[in-house]
Amino acid sequence: MNLNKTDKCLLQTLSRLKFATRSHLAYWCKVHVSTILRRLRALQSAGLVTSDENQDPAIWTIKNLAASVLLTSLPSGGRRDF
Repeated sequence: MNLNKTDKCLLQTLSRLKFATRSHLAYWCKVHVSTILRRLRALQSAGLVTSDENQDPAIWTIKNLAASVLLTSLPSGGRRDF
C-alpha cells in the first residue's frame, strides 16, 4: 500500500496514543473528519487499523502489521514508570 501524508500521520498518531476517535485524529493530523474516516477505512481494508464500530464514537486502534509498514515497533502497553 502506498501511504500518503495523512495515512502516515494517522498511523503514527495511533501508534503513539494506542487508540483514538475520528475527532481526535482530525485534531492531531489537522485534516477534516470526513477525510479521516475515508483514510481510516482504506487503512482498515489494508489490515493496518481496526475499530470497534459498535461504540459511539468508534474507537480506532493500530494493528501490529502497521509497525512493519512504519519501520518501527508499537508500544508494548506495559507499565511505564515516569
